[in-house]
Amino acid sequence: MASKSETVHQLSPETFHAEANTFLMAMQAQSRRVLSRLAQALVSPGGFQLFAIYQNSGLVGVVCFELSKSYICSAGIVTVEAAGILLEALRDKFGGHVTRLSGCDGPPMAADSIAIACKEAFGCVSHVSDSLETMILDRAPRPSMGVAGTLKSVSPGSKIMPVLALWFEQFEKDTDNECFSLQGHRQVVAHLSEAASRQDLFMWEVKDKPVAMVLLGRSQPKQVLCVYTPPHQRSRGYGQAVTASVCTDLWRTSGGKEPIILSAVHKFGAARIYERIGFKSTGWLHGISFEDKHCNTEVVHNAQHSESEQEHSYAKDEIPPSDVDTDDGTDVDTSYETDGTDEDIEADTSTQAIELGDDWLDLETDPAKLFASSSALLQCP
Repeated sequence: MASKSETVHQLSPETFHAEANTFLMAMQAQSRRVLSRLAQALVSPGGFQLFAIYQNSGLVGVVCFELSKSYICSAGIVTVEAAGILLEALRDKFGGHVTRLSGCDGPPMAADSIAIACKEAFGCVSHVSDSLETMILDRAPRPSMGVAGTLKSVSPGSKIMPVLALWFEQFEKDTDNECFSLQGHRQVVAHLSEAASRQDLFMWEVKDKPVAMVLLGRSQPKQVLCVYTPPHQRSRGYGQAVTASVCTDLWRTSGGKEPIILSAVHKFGAARIYERIGFKSTGWLHGISFEDKHCNTEVVHNAQHSESEQEHSYAKDEIPPSDVDTDDGTDVDTSYETDGTDEDIEADTSTQAIELGDDWLDLETDPAKLFASSSALLQCP
């Protein structure tokens, strides 16, 4: 069990918000997935179980269990002992309905602790997938020099919207995360139009033609979620140029008071690209998926049946992982955008200051889906 100085408390969404909001806001690049689920929990408390971990009376870690996916998001410090306590609490509450987790994500130590505790509790096998490096821009961005074109804000009724929607659908295919695309082309157009209405959708234009796009999250501080350059326009530096320009405008608008954040998949070499703009690393997030020892990959997560009145088919508070684009030795960005050998994927998550109501349903990336892209253990949100 946990040491005497370590305690695990299960809290209501309101109490969790009061207790943990300052802690979560201090590490937003790492904690946005917990924050986004807290926003959902405040609306649908039956769909989530929230835990706070204390050491010597100080809050050091948080965990959010999502019933509909049997999935845990974590932030801060989670020990094996603390993870064991919260898993036992879930089993006590839901009995046989919680047979194991489908997956978890969080800082490396926290994710590993949950994996060890899950193996001990359920005898399941864990699989670590791609790590995400969380990054923050807290200084004036460096511009991308010598790249042809200009930054354009996309209006909701723009005639180019169907083209951007096609790009976004390809972006989802490239990142193995076709959640929004499955809703149909018109719905993707509607989602992008909504982002455009709040001035969170941009394109890079050369000779009156779009050559790259950037999508931002709705919450503050702003998060770069999707950067995409179509294949025939890559290797020209458009990806880095549009990202740098968007970040520069955001920085000027806030007077340098609001940082900009993102997450990058390590294996695609995105970090080096964002470092050129001025982003710096704030740590890593690991994703882990679980399956039964006998390779039964069908996740048993009917815990929500015990809360049958609760429905958890959210439109997703996050949008698909980032993009990758090829740039010629100095630029990159999009959903498989490489600069020579670099590719970058931005994954997201959202909701900062707990935006309630229909507003908080945002078109943002879900790193969990990206983490489990090869396992089919997670469903589209």
